[in-house]
Order: sequence, then C-alpha cells, then structure tokens
Amino acid sequence: MFPETRHFSAGVVHLAHRERIAKTTTGLMSWRMIEKRGKWKVDKNSATDGDLFIAEALLKVSKIWHNEQFKDEARTLMNDILRYEYNPQTNTLTVGKMIFIKKQEISGGF
Repeated sequence: MFPETRHFSAGVVHLAHRERIAKTTTGLMSWRMIEKRGKWKVDKNSATDGDLFIAEALLKVSKIWHNEQFKDEARTLMNDILRYEYNPQTNTLTVGKMIFIKKQEISGGF
C-alpha cells in the first residue's frame, strides 16, 4: 500500500454525508444523486448496498492500517444497517427507509 492511500481513506470517510433519521445522525450514508437546475442535491435516503460496501471497506482498511477509528466507524455503520435497514419480521435487509415513502410522494416510479 502506498502511504497516500492511508490519507485518502481517512478523507473519504469524513467527506460522506451522514443520514439523519428522526433528528438523529446515523452512520448511514446519504447520496448526492438528485440534480435539479444544475445543482446536485443530497438524497435523504441511504442505499443499503452502498452502506454494506462502505462497512466492508472500513473493516479492510482498519486491518491494513491498524486503525481502530476505521473499525469503530464500520461498527457504527453496521449497527445502523441493522437498526434502520433490516426487517426483523422477514429477516432480510431492506433498501433503506425509502421503502416507507408513500406512493404519491414518488415521482416517476421505479
């Protein structure tokens, strides 16, 4: 690994937008994916697959760099995945809280 990779890894983690649920900042990511009038907006929904990939990357980086901060970030993210993106009745991961949006709030469908 190149030394600059360590610096890059730390920076990426802190550049991500944290999703807020019920006024609580979570470890889940919000994504810049909505463009309106030439400006990117932060989507208020997380993406479960992205959250899983990021948690895995944080765990790998924590082992490579022997950095407990990355491991703690991964643990926070994994706990929030189970708290907000998991359906205990079906024992499955969901697609994030967007699944609970009312149909009339969805423009253009899926």
